[in-house]
Amino acid sequence: MGCGACKFACPQKCVKLQEDVLGRYEMVIAKEQCLECGICEKVCPIYENILIPKQAQYNTITGNYLNCYKGYDDRYRKTSASGGLLTSFLYGLLKGDIVDTVVCLKENSDSTQFYKYSFVSEPSRLIQNSKSAYYPVEMSEMIEYILKNDARYAIVVLPCQAKAIRILQKRYKKLEERILVLAGLVCGGMPGKGLVEYISNFYGHSLDEVKRITFREKEKNVTNSNYSIKLQFTNNEVIRSHFRQEEFGFAYLNKLFHYKACNLCNDIFAEYADIVFMDAWLQEHRYDELGTSICIVRNENIAEFTNNYFTQIENVKVVTIDSAIQAQSNVGLVLRKKKQNIFKYKFYASKGFRIPYSISNMQFSLKEITKFSIRGRQEYAIQNYAEKQWVLFKQKKISIEDFYKKMHRYVKWIKII
Repeated sequence: MGCGACKFACPQKCVKLQEDVLGRYEMVIAKEQCLECGICEKVCPIYENILIPKQAQYNTITGNYLNCYKGYDDRYRKTSASGGLLTSFLYGLLKGDIVDTVVCLKENSDSTQFYKYSFVSEPSRLIQNSKSAYYPVEMSEMIEYILKNDARYAIVVLPCQAKAIRILQKRYKKLEERILVLAGLVCGGMPGKGLVEYISNFYGHSLDEVKRITFREKEKNVTNSNYSIKLQFTNNEVIRSHFRQEEFGFAYLNKLFHYKACNLCNDIFAEYADIVFMDAWLQEHRYDELGTSICIVRNENIAEFTNNYFTQIENVKVVTIDSAIQAQSNVGLVLRKKKQNIFKYKFYASKGFRIPYSISNMQFSLKEITKFSIRGRQEYAIQNYAEKQWVLFKQKKISIEDFYKKMHRYVKWIKII
């Protein structure tokens, strides 16, 4: 799945991460150096399972929770992906001397790696790292840095990364001591780098011509839910592709470049993280241009801080956990990751995939069973077809226009079935 935990933990350093044709990281082992110790599997968030003890307040959809907040911080709202609460929270951690360093992604002007990890110790610098990145970045060098440099860290993580770090913390005491806060992000799946290459080529440019990419940069008269990828090219041309009715949304929603491991992930709310942030996809915010955030606090060590901190922000209020669940239900995440996945597991196991540990006592109607079983097979078929067509494009056997037409026809056809 490309998180980098295996590369970091390998005692022989014989694990490498290389990109496949879709720009997804995959593990490659130098067999002549491998001891077959199995550590790479033992630190993998897909292969390894660590149970989270249930707290007094527990929900089968969100996991443990203490408090839930909704709102925005005007200081960071315009420059953040949603309401700016994550940036605000990280600012509070640094300003309040709770952590020394925040680890998050920042833009990078390298066409082979448009984002990289940044170690931020100055609160004012956080605003440069405040947007989402639908772009894969592996963690091995970042974790190595933390192991070698003594400080108090907060790390912004996706659900799978949060689990990987928890597994590593059980093996490395220094990581347990130094990583004080995992700030999670709700995730609908991670595409490979091929997504950016596709959008670039679709608009008539090679990947080498891309100077900068940004995600979810806000626009006047465009609702926050219709977010975009923005590409700036070396000839100073700028294009945007939006989520609704445009290629960014088509490629992302149909998972043309996604990791298949994302199809099996049932963790919406980063349940291994201390706190998790998300968009407030609620009816009352459907016309927001600037966005609103929701966060769930799980860690007692930061619950008092968040309560004191967020209650001082004018536009933040306490809400029930149902607000977080409804927000993600409205964009289909609860349906896809908590319900459909139950029916995907048997199918993917038959295809040779390692299936994550899961327990569910959900009850389903015959209609739901049929629908969810079909959807899982459709998703799998679309991704396999996309990969085959992308290989042909990379081999220059079809044009980007051919890829576009073939994928739109295939997706339309298979969803009719």
